[in-house]
Amino acid sequence: MDLRNEKRKLSITYEKLAKFLVSALNFWTFDCGQSFSAGKIRGKNFIFLVILLVSSVFNIRNVIESYYRSIRIIWTLNVAWCCVHSMAITKLLAIILYKREFLELLKEFQKIISEQQNSHIASIQIPNMKKTISRIILSLIIYGIVFCLSELFALIYVLNYPGVNFPIIYEIRELLAFGETFFFFFNMIFQSICFLILLLHILVNDFLLLFFGFLFHAVIQILAEIIKKCLYKDIFEIEPSILKIIIEKHLQIINLLKTLDKIFRKLSLANLLTNFLGLIIIFCGILFQEEFEGSLYMIALILMFQTFALSLFGEILAVNTGNIGDSLYLTEWYAMPLREQTSILFMMRLGQKTYGIKAGGLVAISFKTFVDVIKASISYCALLYALTKN
Repeated sequence: MDLRNEKRKLSITYEKLAKFLVSALNFWTFDCGQSFSAGKIRGKNFIFLVILLVSSVFNIRNVIESYYRSIRIIWTLNVAWCCVHSMAITKLLAIILYKREFLELLKEFQKIISEQQNSHIASIQIPNMKKTISRIILSLIIYGIVFCLSELFALIYVLNYPGVNFPIIYEIRELLAFGETFFFFFNMIFQSICFLILLLHILVNDFLLLFFGFLFHAVIQILAEIIKKCLYKDIFEIEPSILKIIIEKHLQIINLLKTLDKIFRKLSLANLLTNFLGLIIIFCGILFQEEFEGSLYMIALILMFQTFALSLFGEILAVNTGNIGDSLYLTEWYAMPLREQTSILFMMRLGQKTYGIKAGGLVAISFKTFVDVIKASISYCALLYALTKN
């Protein structure tokens, strides 16, 4: 295998993929550049956020008013729209406020892929990264298709309900003063824009989660494999600097994880809270609503999937970072020179700490978090249902 040529091809492929994500980030913040440098926050960065906030205000009003209507599907759709708004707004704020960190992560992964490596490490890293990039591209294509088809199915599903007329989600009744034609036309345009913004924005956020999830999993697994295959006594005679390279890669990964934690510290807390509140509302709707329960189940599954995806990301990071310490311990570190033993023991100490993402810096995001959110949502709903029956 021509490692130099393979590394160049891999770097070009990653750069194209990264530019796609940079273009998406720039679109949501209205930046025209395609570089990895993050610009300052400007007023125009908040255009989409203002649109979503205006839409949310009318939506919340309609959630309250439509609860007492005879056709409860309208209330169901308003609740669903409200939950999706809250998720999208928190994620959009994260893109605006943490765009610099997102771009920094993309740039750092570019350095990892394109940096010069000795033949031992390159022979491990390049094949693994090639598989990872291929999986990322395939996953983004499949997820994008499934996401769009699912939303199309949901829209058709809703439109076929009896009694659901346009505007589907909510009405801005203040516009009736300008005439009935203008009222329906503006509602159609405004809601279509909001719907498109929400779908595209959630899709881009999920793309980022998939992208970084695959990459972090790959670089951590590659480091564990390098430790397993390269960190033994005989190799020091061939590659005396191998331990230094491994330590540098370990510290590089830790810095990447710290940057990621900075992004998700507040974002994950906001996502958990909005999903938790949304699930409570949806589960309450399932308990109290006499008809059209099918749509509520569908919305609950969407919220649960969003929570599960975040929990899966946190679980992958925690498990894989813990494996680095295990890989170091299983080497023949005790047979190496004293100086190398000291460095390896230092790495073991760092490797004992599991790195993941924490909601608000307090709650570790993992599968346990997902189970706790679902159990707490069901428990609160059961309590509310019992209180209303009594």
